[in-house]
Amino acid sequence: MFEELNYEELKRRANARLPDRVVATLEARGERRSVAEGALLYGVDDHQYPFVYVISATLQIRIPTDSCSGSWSRDNLPVN
Repeated sequence: MFEELNYEELKRRANARLPDRVVATLEARGERRSVAEGALLYGVDDHQYPFVYVISATLQIRIPTDSCSGSWSRDNLPVN
């Protein structure tokens, strides 16, 4: 079911950029906006999760106790 991926393939997939035509479609149907540092994109209790396409950012993934379980940068793989 799941394929074995080496580090380089994981890095390539994690950092794959969408084609310009796809980004244009997303912008036509959604909104492009800046988010302040520390802003919550969605929480563990949210019933619906928004689709988020990150153009440039460093994200933190937090567990409910508010400790950081990892961070992700647009140019890097998730790290713990």
